[in-house]
Amino acid sequence: MKALPAHARRLLPELDDPDGALDDAELRDGVILRLLEEGDSDDLRALVARVGESMLAAAVQRGGDRSLSRRSWRFAGFILGMEEPDTQAPSAAEALWPL
Repeated sequence: MKALPAHARRLLPELDDPDGALDDAELRDGVILRLLEEGDSDDLRALVARVGESMLAAAVQRGGDRSLSRRSWRFAGFILGMEEPDTQAPSAAEALWPL
């Protein structure tokens, strides 16, 4: 598998080995969702190259409604061909970043 480049690793300073975290099922979703929320286009290209669209979509489905802002969820959903979950209450991420 391809390693994440330095520009993506800057968003994960608490991890000694971000690539190892992407191989760890318990940490993977958190890393994916962080890069989706905070990464730029180069970070997202590297992430897709590293984990693939199916793993990215699975992470968004499992935790995206709690971890991603509405804007990031809509972007990810559009790119991955997913529909936004039907939730009445705003997510924690949306409360922090309402755009």
